[in-house]
Formats: sequence, structure tokens, C-alpha cells
Amino acid sequence: MDLQSSSFIHSAIEIVLSNLDDSDFNGNELASALSLSREQTHRKLKKSTSLSTGRFIRYIRLLKAYEFLLKTDYTGSEISYKVGFENPSYFNKCFKDDIGISPGEIKKMEDNFSPKGKDIYEFYLHPEIHELLKKAIPLPWDSDSSPKKNYQSLIWITLLIIVPFGIYFFQKEDSSKFHLPQNSRIAVIPFKNETGNPQLNSIGEIASSWIATQLDNVEGVKTVPAFTVDEYLSSLGVFRNDQDNRPTFSELVDARNLLTGNYYLSNNEIYFDVNLIDGITLESIYHFPINKGHRDSVMSIIEEIRLDVLGLLVNLEDVKIGKLKPPSYDAYSAYLKGLAEMKDGLYPSKAHNYFREATTLEPNFVMAQIFMSWFVDYSKVDSIMEKVEKIPTMTQYEKALYLEQSNMFQRRYKEALQVCLDVLDDYQQDYYFNIMAGHKYKSLFMPEKALEVLAQVQDPNVNEMGLIWHYFKTRNKAESLLMLHRFDECVEYLKSIPEDLQNSAIPELWISTYVAMGKGRDSVDSLLYTYRDQSFYPAYLVHAALEYQLKSNDSSSKYFANKAIEFLKEIPNEGVGDYDLIDAYFLTGDLESAESLINDRLKLQPQLKLELEIYLTYVRAKRGSFDQIENLLDQFEDKSELKWRRHEYPYHIAYHKARILALAGFKKEAISQLAIAKEEGQLRHYWDYERDIFLVSLFDDPDFLKLVQVES
Repeated sequence: MDLQSSSFIHSAIEIVLSNLDDSDFNGNELASALSLSREQTHRKLKKSTSLSTGRFIRYIRLLKAYEFLLKTDYTGSEISYKVGFENPSYFNKCFKDDIGISPGEIKKMEDNFSPKGKDIYEFYLHPEIHELLKKAIPLPWDSDSSPKKNYQSLIWITLLIIVPFGIYFFQKEDSSKFHLPQNSRIAVIPFKNETGNPQLNSIGEIASSWIATQLDNVEGVKTVPAFTVDEYLSSLGVFRNDQDNRPTFSELVDARNLLTGNYYLSNNEIYFDVNLIDGITLESIYHFPINKGHRDSVMSIIEEIRLDVLGLLVNLEDVKIGKLKPPSYDAYSAYLKGLAEMKDGLYPSKAHNYFREATTLEPNFVMAQIFMSWFVDYSKVDSIMEKVEKIPTMTQYEKALYLEQSNMFQRRYKEALQVCLDVLDDYQQDYYFNIMAGHKYKSLFMPEKALEVLAQVQDPNVNEMGLIWHYFKTRNKAESLLMLHRFDECVEYLKSIPEDLQNSAIPELWISTYVAMGKGRDSVDSLLYTYRDQSFYPAYLVHAALEYQLKSNDSSSKYFANKAIEFLKEIPNEGVGDYDLIDAYFLTGDLESAESLINDRLKLQPQLKLELEIYLTYVRAKRGSFDQIENLLDQFEDKSELKWRRHEYPYHIAYHKARILALAGFKKEAISQLAIAKEEGQLRHYWDYERDIFLVSLFDDPDFLKLVQVES
């Protein structure tokens, strides 16, 4: 370790020690105190200590706890709070996992125990930082722990007798084990279908998903999440020293080893041939015995493979105890089909049907239940989340997904973001949590942070699951650049997106960028002409009208809104493009037609009653007197939140009130309601706050500008 790295580590340790009792102190706070980004901190710690930021902080907390346990009479619960653990049960679990024994056993063992072989032991004795740690946290691990010197000669004689036999038995015992490099991960690649029947392709994906999910964090084994593996699969063909300097798959996902396999079918018997290979050299490390069985028992065979892999890596007795019952083959197939359908858009109905099928067949299928919550009516989400919380087999990674989604649905966006960051502290390459952290940073008025975390995500290759995540990345990266007025960068980014990764967000982002850069109506009209044959064309016209309205360019806004009205009037299907048509009437100032259309739709689409009524309230607020406004506000007194348009999360009622007041010209009152909504966790969705056409009357107010100011 060079002098600069040593100084960095010493500073990091001192900062953690000075914040030891602060349970909220995490990787973000450490990075801020070091005047670095979270990603820079993570990289420097990983390089110097092989530890993630989260593990670095946790190890220091646990080492101090060890000292307290040895030298004080504090209870385990008291110590857990002193070293920054909010939950004593979680403290006990971390202590046992990382030290090797429970906190209550420390006093009994005293100096006769050290966690040799554990990563935390190697960390404490790291030659570059041991002296600093020893001064702050003196522990007896580097001294002779024998209480009496006169036993030394006896020990040496005993060792001379025992060691040769010990070496023999150790070698014999260890010949069936493979030791993973410290803090490394295994990527489980979807097994290759060699049956000749393409209908059995899902077996390979199921094997990858199940083994990766259920191996992770068992006895210290770490795997690459299935989402991340799927995003970078095509990089498997890239080798070291690639002439185009492309990163290898192993480098992209930070996996030292890969688990690969093929499967064959003969007379209804299915055979699995599995290898553990070196992620760098791609050479075989261990070839597992063939696993076989009747094709109807394929899930049991896949579980046996998981146990074989686990048996290679950890204690065999633990493996026997840890046998699991996987979901059925049909349920897992339906789940994977649901994920595949999500490539077609944000909320396709087929995906909903597949997740419903999976959860009907297997109510305890955690991942299927979590994604099912994306598609059901908001009123049903709580019951799904309650079911998931009670599933006893939930893994640590599944729990992180559950917590992220549960917090989002309860409008605890900061807490949801922290769940993402905690996962990324441990595994920076996680595709799903990088994407979701970027979304949350942007939505919490922190576009710089959003760009920082999204920079960790390589552009995905086209595959069966990629486009929904690409949709999230595209929107949040481009919108963050627009929030920061970095228009040229946004143009270059949109130009860089390959044709085969285009999605419905991209034309809208081009329109937003053109208008933000000051391009005139003709330029935007020419851009829109290239999309005239797409089904979203009228929505793009309304999008252009909205953008010009936000820039107070009333004539251009009305031009595109009127084009949308003419186009949508020709659509025979009632209900198609309704919100776009209501928007268009609103933007042209034809409030009578907007109100008439909403009333028509209230009769035809009663399932949208609340959403349509809230829009009707906005229209009436724009047209009404003060007395009418009071009546409009009164109707919401018993509500805490209301759905708006087709968005998956309800809006805080104070935000709806702010819109009504702003439309009626009551600026001060509107801004007060907005402040309440923001304090209560109302997200900054793309069309909210300073991009909300219902709030345009507030745009030049200093109090409003202060409220919507982005954070660094």
C-alpha cells in the first residue's frame, strides 16, 4: 500500500471511529467526510482492503464491540447501540457471522479465542493499519495468548507429533473443497440447452436464477444477482487483452468464478453437466458429477446441483441441513416469462398475468410476489407486501428487494434509496439497485448523485429482460442532465443509444431537449414527423405542447395541442388516448371541451372515477371563483393521498391541493401546500414541481424556486 492509500485508510478509520454510535452513519456520510463520491470511496477501500464500504464500517463497529465485551460489563444490547446497531438481533447475527461466536460467549472464552480464518481477523492484522486499529481498539489477537510460558516446550513437542498427522488428515479432508478468494463472487450463467427442444430453454434460466439466489450469503458464499448476469451475458465472448479494450464478463460483474452448465434429454431422463470455471482464464476448476433424474423432477435436480456447489465450498453437514424446496417448474417458468414481457414496456398486461400465475401456483415465491406488486391496483399492494414479509425462506437479497419496494409504496423514498445504497456498498455492480438508486436520487432532487450512480451501469446488451431496466436508465440519466441544464451532454447521450435499444421514452426526451435548448416549432415539428407512424405519435404531440407551455411559449404549445386534437378525434376507439386529449384541450384553453370529455369518460370508465374526478377538479379550479375553490378543497379533507393519471404511486393530497390553489391564482397558499407535500416525501416525478403545467403560475416566485432547487 502506497503512502497516499495508507493516509486514506487511516482517515477513513478515524472518521468511522468518531461516528461509531451513530446508527445512521453509512457509506454516504463516510464519502462526504472524505470529500469523495460514494463510488470513489468504494473503489479506494476495495483496492486497499478488499472490503466494500459497508463491510469496512461494519468491521470497525464489530471490533469495538469485541473490545467492549472483553473489558466492560455492558450487556450485548447496550453494546449494540454503542457501536451503531439499531437492532440488537441484527448485531448478534452480524457478530456471529463475522467473528464466529455469539457476543455472549466472549467473556467465557476470554483470551482463548481468536477469529482466525475470518476476514475481520485479517482486516485487524492488516500491516498498514494494524497499529492504528490497535491503539483505538486494543485486542489480544496478535500476542501470545498462552497464559503460562512453561507450557511452551510441551506445546512444541505436541506439535511435532501432531502436525504430520494433521497435515495428512487436512489434505485428505480439504481435497474436496474449493476455497473462494476473499470477498469474491460467483456468477451463475444460464445453463445451455443441449436437448434439441427450444421449449426447454427456460430450464437453463431457472437453474441460473434459483442457484444464484439461494446460494448467496450462505456460509459466506457470494453470488452475482441474476438480473446483473442477464444484462451482461453477451460479454462472455470477450477475452482478456481484447483488441478493442472491451471489459470481460468477469470484470463487468466483478466475479472471480463462473458456474456454467449444459443439460441433455434422453428417454425422459434429464442430465446436467456443470463446471466451476475461473472467470479470468475461463479454465475449468472443478467438474461436478453428472446430476440426472426424470424430467418431471427437474426442480429437485436443480436443487441438488445447488447443494453440490455448496458442498464444494462449505461444511458438508451444513449442506445437508440446508436443503430447500424450490418453486414448481411451471411457477418458475411463469415468473421468467413475466420478466421477459417487461421488455415491451413498463407495465404490460401479459407480465401481470404471468406473475399472477406464478404466485397462484406458489404463494411463497418471493420474487414473483414482489414483481406482482408492480401490476396490481394500489389498494392491494399492502396485502402482497404483508405476505412477502411473512415468507420464512426469504433470502437476504430478496429481503432487500422487498424493503426497497415496500418503502416506495409507503412513500418512504429516502429509506428506499438507503436500501439500494446498502446493497451497492456490498456489491457495486448490482444492475437493478444501481438503476433504482439513480431513479430515487433524481426523484429526490439530487441529479448529480443520480448521474454518479448511473455511471456504474454499463449500457445493457439486448436480451430477454433488458429493456425495462434500460427504460429506467435512459429516462433518469437524460432527465438528470436536463435538470442540470447540461443539454449538449444530453444530446450526445441520446445519440449514443443504439437503434435496437430505442423505447418510448427516447422521442419524449428528444422533444424535451430540443425545447430546453430553445429550438423553434419547426425543428420540433420535423423531429415529430419521423415518429408519425408510431402508436405514441399523438402522445408525442401533446408532450411537445406541454414542453412549450412550460417555457411560456403559448402559440407553439397550442399549435401542437391542436394537432393532437385533430389526430385523436379520428381515432374511433372510445377511451384511446383520453388523457392526451384532455391535456390537449386544457393546453389550448378549451376548458369546456376538457370538462365535457371527462364527464363522458366518467360514465364509460367508472374504474377510473377518482383519477378522472381529480382532473375534473383541476379544470373547474381554472374556471372557478374563490367560493368554488373552497368547496373543491373541502372534498379532500378525509384523504391522505390520491392516484393521478396512470402513475403507479399515489400523490400526497397536499400536492393535489397545491395544484388547485395555483390554478385559481392563490400562489402563497399553493406553495405552502407544496412544502407540506415535499416534506411528506412526495417524489419529483418527471411532470411535477417545476415541470408541472398546473403550477406554471408559481414558476417565477422566489419561494417556489427555492423549494424546487436541486441538491448537490
